[in-house]
Order: sequence, then C-alpha cells, then structure tokens
Amino acid sequence: MKPKNLVIVRVVREQGLTPAEASARFGVSRQWVHTLLTRYDTDGPDGVAPRSRAPKTRPGTGEIIAEHTIDPTRDYQPQRQRTDRQR
Repeated sequence: MKPKNLVIVRVVREQGLTPAEASARFGVSRQWVHTLLTRYDTDGPDGVAPRSRAPKTRPGTGEIIAEHTIDPTRDYQPQRQRTDRQR
C-alpha cells in the first residue's frame, strides 16, 4: 500500500480538510483525492493501494486470422520483369 494515499484519506477524514485543500497540500489533483476517498469507503485501507496499469485484455494478441495465412490452392502469378520502356 502506498502510505501517501492512506495519509491523504486520513487527513481528509480525521482532520476535516476538504479534498481541494488536501490536493493542494499533497500535490495531487482534487479528482484523485475524491477517487481515493471512494476507494477507501468501498474497500477500506486496501482500496487505496496502487492498482495495476496493465490492460485487462489484449485484443491484438488473439489467434491468427485465416486471411493472414497463405492459401496453397490460389493460383499465383509470377512477377513480370520491367523493361526499359516501362520505367
């Protein structure tokens, strides 16, 4: 748990500071103080612990789509060689 987050919550709850005053005192945004207070109210002291910033899902890492594979039954045309007139 990050002690700064818990200190912010306790200062607001026990000392009666407003979220705006606490944000100015600790150098965080007023919205972050409100977020910490909401987390503390729902989850207690463990709620203000840092959370992972990693995405919960990774949609681009699924299985390979069939359109990206080579179709062995397709009739491939050989590449034409360029002549001097085509340049």
